[in-house]
Parts: sequence; structure tokens; C-alpha cells
Amino acid sequence: MYIHSTLKINHMNNVLPFAKRSRHNDLIELKRNNPSLQIQWDLNGTWIDIDNPPWHEDVNYRVKPEQILRYRKYLDIEGNEILVGIDASKRSDFVKWLGDWQEMKV
Repeated sequence: MYIHSTLKINHMNNVLPFAKRSRHNDLIELKRNNPSLQIQWDLNGTWIDIDNPPWHEDVNYRVKPEQILRYRKYLDIEGNEILVGIDASKRSDFVKWLGDWQEMKV
């Protein structure tokens, strides 16, 4: 039986085109392990999260970069523990730091 080089026969004897290798194949493989993906939404380079990418050849996709949140607690003059992401030691309500800077992946 002769089969054209751009066609294959599946198990139900339907003729299907061979899947072209997409420029997104590496990301498609990664998506199977459920990483967070983003799509470049506009020409300004804005990236947004996407759950089910359509994998258009003319669209850019990427694995969402890991973000690190840095924070530290301080005690204010009223006895409250305040969580901040900046140096708050110059604030008028600052009493003392309650530990070192911490990092958390988000």
C-alpha cells in the first residue's frame, strides 16, 4: 500500500496529516507537567497567565517566571506586628525588627 509521505494512517484507517513540529513543542511538553504558562498579550510585551494555550505559531508563550517575595516583620508603637516588603525602620511607628528578611516563592 502506498502512502503519500505527508500522510499517515491511524488505527481507524483515517488518513491524517503528520503533525508538524511546532516552535512551541518544548513548552507543550512542559505543559503536560502543569507549569504555569503565560502568553504575550500585546505588542508592549505584557505577559498574562493562560491555562489552556491555543498554541498559535505567531504568538509567544513562556513558562511563568518564578517570583520571590521578600518580607520582614516589625513591631510598631502600638504593639502590632507589621509585615512589610520595604525597609520600615525610618517609619514613625517603628520600634524594632522581629526577625530577619524572609523569602517566599509565589
